[in-house]
Parts: sequence; C-alpha cells; structure tokens
Amino acid sequence: MTRRATEAAAFGGMFLFGIVVALLGAVLPLVSAPLDLGLDAVGNLFLALNGAILAGSPLFGIVVDRFGYRGALTGGPLLIGTALVLVSGAGTAWELAGAVALLGLGGSALNSATNALVADLHPEPRVKAAALNRLGVFFGLGALLLPFLIGTLLDRLGLGPLLLGAAVLSVLTGVFSALPSYPPAKQPEGLSLADARAVLRHPLVAILGALLFFQAGTEMLLSGYLTTFLTSDTGASVRAASLVLSGFWVALITARMLLGRVLLHVSALALVPLMAGGAALSLALATLAPGFAAASALLLVAAFALAGVTPTVLGVAATALPARTGTVFGLLFSFSVTGAMTVPWAAGHLAEAHDVRIVLDIGASGFAVVTLLALRARHLGRAG
Repeated sequence: MTRRATEAAAFGGMFLFGIVVALLGAVLPLVSAPLDLGLDAVGNLFLALNGAILAGSPLFGIVVDRFGYRGALTGGPLLIGTALVLVSGAGTAWELAGAVALLGLGGSALNSATNALVADLHPEPRVKAAALNRLGVFFGLGALLLPFLIGTLLDRLGLGPLLLGAAVLSVLTGVFSALPSYPPAKQPEGLSLADARAVLRHPLVAILGALLFFQAGTEMLLSGYLTTFLTSDTGASVRAASLVLSGFWVALITARMLLGRVLLHVSALALVPLMAGGAALSLALATLAPGFAAASALLLVAAFALAGVTPTVLGVAATALPARTGTVFGLLFSFSVTGAMTVPWAAGHLAEAHDVRIVLDIGASGFAVVTLLALRARHLGRAG
C-alpha cells in the first residue's frame, strides 16, 4: 500500500487517542451516579487513566524502535475497543477503574506509535514538524467526537450503544492498521545501555522534556478549569462556558491545520517561543478582563497560541535523534503526562485555598517557563 495509507493509519490511531483523552470528562456524570462514586473515586479514575498512559509511554516507545509499528498500531485500537466495552458494562468502581486503565494503556501505544511513525515518514525537519501538527488535528477531532455524540444522541440511543459504537470503530481502525506497509524497526537488536545513555545525555532531551512537562500541565490546567473559571469568576452560565470549551478544541484544531502549512516555511525552534509567549500573555490579560466576552476571547486566543507547541517540539526532537524516534518520544511523553497529572492537581489545591483566578496566573507562569525553555532549546539547536 502507499505511504498515504500508512499515514492514514497514524491519523486513525491519533483520532482514537483523542477519544481516550476526552472519554472520562464526557461520561463521568453518566457512569458515576449509577455506581454511587464519590469525588475521591472519580479522582482515582483520572489517576488510573493517566497512570496507565505514563507507564505505557516509554514502554511502547522502546517497542516501536525494537519491533516496528504494526504491533502498536493494531494492538492499541483492540485494547481501546475492549476497554470501551468494559466501561459500558462496569458494575463496580473497581471494574470501571480497570477498564479505564486498559483504555490508557491502549492510548499510550497509539500516542507513541502514531507520532513516531509520522516523524519517520517525513525526514525533512520542517516537513516533519508540519506533519506532526497535521496529525494533532486528528487528536482534536477525536476529542470532540464523543462529547458531541453524547450531547446529540444520548437521549435517543443511551450511553451503552454509543460506547459500543466507539468500540466497533476502534476495532475497525485496528484492522485497517494491519494492512499498510511500515518503515522497518530502527533498533531491531534492542536498546543497549549505551544507547539509553546517549538518549538521556543528548543536550536537547532534558530541555524539551522539561518544556513538555510545563506545556502539558498548563494545557490540561486550562482545558480542565476553563468552565469553572468562567462560571465562578465572570458569572457565565454552564451552557455558555461549555460553548467556550468547545471553542477551545476548535481553536486547537484550526491552529494545527494552519501550522501544517506555516512550518513548511518557518523554523520550528523560532516559532515555539512565540506561540508559548502568546499563550502566556493572553492568560495574563484574561485575569484582568472585565467580563465574560473579553475573558472568553482571550482564553480562545491562548488556546490557539498553545496548540502547536507539543507537535512542533516533537518534530524538533525527532530531527535531533532520528535513529531512536520511538524511544525519545516515549521519554518525552513521560514528562508530558507527569505534568498533565501534577500541575492541575497542585493548581486545584491552590485555587481551593485562594481563588479560582489563581489558575490563570499559574497558567500564564507555566507558559512563561515554556517560553524560556524554548529559547534555551533554540540556542542549543543553533549551537548544534
């Protein structure tokens, strides 16, 4: 099959990963009430999901370099399909937590494999960064799908059939992913201790890992607390705030579509500090906004600005270490997931003790740190 079919398998896998990330937020109100789950149990579900993604990211990165892409791209969707069936039929909190952990494991396989595959299919640095942003568009589409279907079809179909339909889609994606030809494994002999040290000692890896820690943590913070901020600080209705949250994902998709073209002509390391700096400035101004309309507009500007940071940084990393793309991506995703787990948790405790507006202050500070780290990465890239 053609390279277009190979890339389509990556797009399908990233679409499923978007469903994985958005699933809990979309279905929690519907599954927690019948099981009588308290807030502590709900928090444990997020821990199970992100913990599985964290554990699987470095593992599947090494697997991709060692054995190639086919196993992760076919096995990941099958794990996700199985997990969706288990979620729909979970009768206890423990069953639900196990299903969610399986969901995270399948998602981590797809996240590592799809990003590494697209990076390998496009050897030129600028084309690589642009292609990874195009891949990120499918993540946004997947994240939008399930909440949209629940909002429009829940009353007619119920949650169970919707989850089973998503499971069928997952299985079909896995079947399709078994068909294309893929690049050969990069490290068929395995990853030696010397190889591992070479990855860890590369001057860009630590900088980009720290950058993605703050980027992912702050991005998760913004998407997770956006509706809470708007309803409590500006007096917006839940419906109005939810529309802004939908706009967040639309802004992310739109930005990545544009960057898929812009990065063909602009240096990735030059653009990342501008994107992060724009997000920091927008969030800082949002804390001073006089009302709902102004705050919403600035939050959407921030979403647009931050959207391209992660895929563009992955393009930089893949260019710096082209022989170990899967391993490097798995390591960087570990930093990213750790940030996504810890930054919102810490911000929530601070908001409880002070005021929800502090969340945006933390967000602006986080993107300021990302900007500084991006400038440092740019300097190292020039020096290299």
